[in-house]
Amino acid sequence: MIGQKKSWKYAVVLGLTSLTAMVGMSYLNFPRTLHPMISASENSALTNPNRTLVGHSVWIHAVAIAPDGKILASGSYDGRIKIWNLETGKLQQSISAHSNAVESLSISPNGKHLVSGSWDKRVNLWNLQTGKLVQTFKGHTDDVKAVAIAPDGKTIASGSTDKTIKIWNLQGDPLATLQDADWVRALSFTPDGKYLLSGCEDGTIGIWQLQDSQKILTIQAHSDVVRTISVSPDGNIFASGSDDRTIKLWNARERSILHTLTGHSHTVHSVTISPDGRTLVSGSHDRTVKLWNASEGKLLDTMQAHTKSVRSVAFSPDGQQFASASSDETIKLWPMSTHSDPESESTLASVLPEISTEITDRKGLAQLNQILYEQIDQAWQSVEFTEILAYRVTVHQDGVISSYQPLDQSAADLLTYTPLTNLRTEQSKADFAHFHLVLLPTGAIEVTPWFGWHN
Repeated sequence: MIGQKKSWKYAVVLGLTSLTAMVGMSYLNFPRTLHPMISASENSALTNPNRTLVGHSVWIHAVAIAPDGKILASGSYDGRIKIWNLETGKLQQSISAHSNAVESLSISPNGKHLVSGSWDKRVNLWNLQTGKLVQTFKGHTDDVKAVAIAPDGKTIASGSTDKTIKIWNLQGDPLATLQDADWVRALSFTPDGKYLLSGCEDGTIGIWQLQDSQKILTIQAHSDVVRTISVSPDGNIFASGSDDRTIKLWNARERSILHTLTGHSHTVHSVTISPDGRTLVSGSHDRTVKLWNASEGKLLDTMQAHTKSVRSVAFSPDGQQFASASSDETIKLWPMSTHSDPESESTLASVLPEISTEITDRKGLAQLNQILYEQIDQAWQSVEFTEILAYRVTVHQDGVISSYQPLDQSAADLLTYTPLTNLRTEQSKADFAHFHLVLLPTGAIEVTPWFGWHN
């Protein structure tokens, strides 16, 4: 990569289950990314929307779906909230909710309340059935960018460009004010309600312990603004999306970063994890909605029906459909299609020698991790490119690279620019391990075990 300094390090993050054992604050750093010069072709759209909801006359910033799957709420640039019947696709109510843009919405677990956050510095609590205002929370001194309701439905969090997170009860009483490092763009509670994750303008993710209102971990997760965070219903993984065009999937239980998803060509505005934790949907300024396999980090589908930036995505509670909201003033409902994946785990296993076994112990993975990194680093040629390239690579105990799979169309299109084609050799009979290899335009190389670092 044209003589630029390359950096490599293990990607590690403390799991949420062990956060209470931490003292102080930790910082975890990852390589930075740049903007494109050489581009790969876009994936073609494979799925059409079931329905398009039309009613807004300005940009739509946020969507949320009620727990019963029957109601969808949307918030827009003109300060309005619209309530839709998902069974009929009909608009039920249009509420003049705020005096400025509604950028964030959250529906309570019991489906009774809707919370909205606005550029007018207000947080409003609504009766979702009647559309009536229940309470207005005042205290922020700048735009409210994010709101979230705790799993017990009794606590609300709001994040603002005033660099604070405020915790409220349903009566509008402030319970705590958390001072963050920069503008707060995203918020998400863990399923047990003990922790709150925040995404900031400076590319960091903060993890807050709510019992004592303390930030116990800061992750330098992205090289640009963190716009969105989603925690899986079981709490095992969370996802973050950024202006750096990437999505990071984090394995909290194994204390590791699982995958860097690199299919978008512009800002990732929104990510959401499916109710079963297997799938992730993302919406981007590149006008696409993408569907990912969360366990493998593989792109399953690209939807290209929107004509402008996709600003929010949300899953239905049964996981059978998801919604996307756009600056093109529409909301689209998409089916969860069945996708065949020719590079699935079973296919990968079938090409490996039967006498080989997979290496899963930490020491063995660490040794092969270093070997793979050094092979890529030494074989890299001087060439300019601007896509983030991600691959799944099989390395045997004797250091042989026997196979690789591009994880998206960009990686496939630019494969010849990488050393992988020259480094691949005949299959080895030695034991093997799978790794996630990411090549960045900065010259940085990221190598991590495919399933993360095990204790």
